[in-house]
Amino acid sequence: MTPLVSFAERRVIIMKKHVFHKYTINRDNQVEAWFDGDGKPADDFIKEYLINHKRSVEEVIFWQDDVGRMKKYIDVRKEFADLSIAKNIKRNYAFLDIVNGYIERAVRENCIELRPYLVEYKNQLFDDDFIEEAESDLCDYEFELRAPYPYEIFRVGNKVTFGRYYQDSDKELKDLEWTVLDVVDDRALLLTDKVIDCRLYNEEWGRMTWDRCTLREWLNDEFAKLAFQPDELGLIINKRLENKKNELFGTDGGPDTVDKIFLLSCEEAREHFGSDQARRAEATAYAKARGVSDLEGFSPWRLRSPGYKGGCYNAYIYGDGLIERQGHVNNFDGFGIRPAIWIDLSLF
Repeated sequence: MTPLVSFAERRVIIMKKHVFHKYTINRDNQVEAWFDGDGKPADDFIKEYLINHKRSVEEVIFWQDDVGRMKKYIDVRKEFADLSIAKNIKRNYAFLDIVNGYIERAVRENCIELRPYLVEYKNQLFDDDFIEEAESDLCDYEFELRAPYPYEIFRVGNKVTFGRYYQDSDKELKDLEWTVLDVVDDRALLLTDKVIDCRLYNEEWGRMTWDRCTLREWLNDEFAKLAFQPDELGLIINKRLENKKNELFGTDGGPDTVDKIFLLSCEEAREHFGSDQARRAEATAYAKARGVSDLEGFSPWRLRSPGYKGGCYNAYIYGDGLIERQGHVNNFDGFGIRPAIWIDLSLF
């Protein structure tokens, strides 16, 4: 399991995340453009690909004996080496090992162009004294700590802590754990890892949509003030939400809303989870004490979408993870909540 990361201890800048299959680099236009065009140093997602899939990239470079591509690629390797957790001297030792490895490979594969380029690169970057010291037994192998980089923290499925809420009783607020559901540019969608409370969708029975329900009011008022400090609230985005009709029954979902804190819709619950099993959630002791139901260790949790026709029902996730679009009467007890938020990563 990915270690929990406290937002309060980090200052990060998000990097765009694009995924490329490591065996398709020769057919990927974006990677080809990065190599063969101007390089576009700001394309951090290309750099992430190049470093994480270095084996396939290096195969191309050495097979083609391509100095032009090596110049760009080795700069990327150097940049990532500089971002490592090692102390400065150790970073230089490590990068020297990388360069030496490339020289050995160029000799082994008879790369007529790459070998002299790499030797010259090494001599320009490292002086003789440093090379001699690096090859001795006196290297300093101590490491220093650093805050994780964004692509290490904000991966879909990672768990983070942000804010506080009741866990065991209503007498003590404890760190609130969230799961990263999505990352878009400099924004991340978080959902509480567990069912954290037991709340009615609306206090009174009757036709009701998300824009007018008492649960929405509670989340963006009482809960927000309790769970987050003012500076934490400032990191949460006012997100415009689309409240669609129920796709099975045609029930009106109400107008679009703008919320800091909200529940997922049926569509979002389907989009951000790969299976019913992935949607299953345990409840905290506090939520259970408040009356949330339990099904073999997992609890149902509400969605903001409307349920059965008539508008008196709202949809939810059953204990086994099934999206229940018919829903249940909106003032029926026993259903838990998993609040969701979008946070602005550029403000950390």
